[in-house]
Amino acid sequence: MVDHWKLNFNHWYLIPKGWKVMPLFGNIHHNPEYFSDPQKFDPTRFEVATKPNMPFGSGQHACPGNELAKLEIDPPFDYKG
Repeated sequence: MVDHWKLNFNHWYLIPKGWKVMPLFGNIHHNPEYFSDPQKFDPTRFEVATKPNMPFGSGQHACPGNELAKLEIDPPFDYKG
């Protein structure tokens, strides 16, 4: 059994057993190291999946609005007007 995890984000971090690690996706999605002009609203930057993207998180702490957002995104694009 592993009593710790080691993560490497340009530096090694020792995560003791029992600790919870929660990534801050909002900060990741606004990081200029990964997105040019991160404060600009530009949905086209996600058209080509060049990097992993987890806008709703995952697991036990996933965004509760995940499924609702998926249902709401299609109708505007399906509108034939």
